[in-house]
Amino acid sequence: MMMFALPTMGMMGWWWGGGGSGMGVAPMWGIGMMLLFLLVLLGIGYVLYRGLVDGQVLEHDRALEELRTAYARGDLTDEEFEQRRQRLQRNQE
Repeated sequence: MMMFALPTMGMMGWWWGGGGSGMGVAPMWGIGMMLLFLLVLLGIGYVLYRGLVDGQVLEHDRALEELRTAYARGDLTDEEFEQRRQRLQRNQE
């Protein structure tokens, strides 16, 4: 007696049934889709994290750049520049 693979409707949708263990392909698709979904979530989380960290670094660099510009214009004395630079560097850590 020969068994034919026929499409059947399972709980998770259509899949090809037939002989064997009866597991079919549907569980493998489900696992694959869950892993893909997890990878997408991790990727989104990584991008958001890097955006926050890089944003803080850029903000600190802008403040130092403005301080250097004010010093170059002559708006600050040497002591004021050093004090403010040291304060900015302490706040970064």
